[in-house]
Formats: sequence, structure tokens, C-alpha cells
Amino acid sequence: MEARSTSSGTVTDGRGTVATYRPAREPSARCAKPGSPRAGPPVRSGTMAVPEALVSALADADRLHLFARICAAPEGLPVAGVPAKLAKRLVGAGLVTEDEDHYRAVPEVFRDALGKAPADPLDSLFSRGRLVTIPHSGKRRQLLLAYLAERFEPGRLYTEQEVREKLSMVHDDHATLRRYLVDEGLLQRSNDGGAYGRPSEARAAG
Repeated sequence: MEARSTSSGTVTDGRGTVATYRPAREPSARCAKPGSPRAGPPVRSGTMAVPEALVSALADADRLHLFARICAAPEGLPVAGVPAKLAKRLVGAGLVTEDEDHYRAVPEVFRDALGKAPADPLDSLFSRGRLVTIPHSGKRRQLLLAYLAERFEPGRLYTEQEVREKLSMVHDDHATLRRYLVDEGLLQRSNDGGAYGRPSEARAAG
């Protein structure tokens, strides 16, 4: 049976509660008036981007052109007609958000990348925006899983395919990352295993 969210703030699959959460609505991010409020997806190092990931995402003529089109659209660029593969890489790097069937740019991600603290404990785990090693234990593993969990919006359900796509953006072994997230309680699976959600009360251990 299909898992769904209810107005009471629970996620259910018809046979019991899968997760409890507090629904939240974030403001849209736009490439418009400087200084206006924007909200974008979390990026590496907590709320800060990795410069290498931004450069890598834009080091392709087609992706660069798409990003320019999104920036030039004050109300956002409609998702329809946009190559999903190109947009997925921009979203994964934190350059673009997808909201209400539109892609919107997050230009402040460049400022955040320049202001990134130099001693990020996760930096050594990444190269060119991709995860090169997965710690099996310790604080860095906890920090990594907390970062990955931020890719999933609280109160929203994801299919297994959607979870695979999000985690594949950072590492080919998406199954191991998904298992670690579930084991830590940062990502919760429905009773039938067909849907995943991030409980609002989930926190990284330690």
C-alpha cells in the first residue's frame, strides 16, 4: 500500500505510522533582487558549499548554459522541457533548487563557498564534489551521515528510486549510504519498504 503523509503530521502506509514530523514550508529561492530572502538545499559542510563541487557542476557547457537560463528567469525556469540529468547535477551541487515545478538559482552558494571554514572535517572525504571514502565509524561518519540526511526534506516521502538518485550524486555505493542512514535513524523506511522519510526528531548520534 502506498505510504502517504497526513494533516496531523504523521507518515503512514495504511498499516501504521511510519514517521512523525512537523511539516515545514521553506521560501522559494530566486536569482532576483540582491539581499532578498532565499532558501536552497543544504550543501557540503553544514550550510556551506564546496568550491570544487560548484566548479565541477559548471564545468560542462550544457550545464553552464542551463544555469544561466535559470538565473535569467525571475520567477524560475519551468521544469517541463529541462533535461533532468543536467538539472540533477546543478541541484546536487546546491546551485539550483526545485520548487513548485520550477528550477530556481541559489547565487549565494558562491558566497558561502568562499566563506567556508578551511578546517572542515569532511573535506578529506570528498574530491571534486564526490565522496571518495565512507568512514565505517567515528565522528566523521556521524557528520557525513548528518550532511547526507539534509538532502531529504522532513515530512516528505521518497521512493527507493529517489533515494538512490540523491545518494548516487555523491557516491556510487548508494545502498551502503542508505543502510547507514536507516541504521542511524536519520532516514526511516515504511513498513512495506517502498517509501523513505526523514523523521523530524532524527539527529546524528553524538
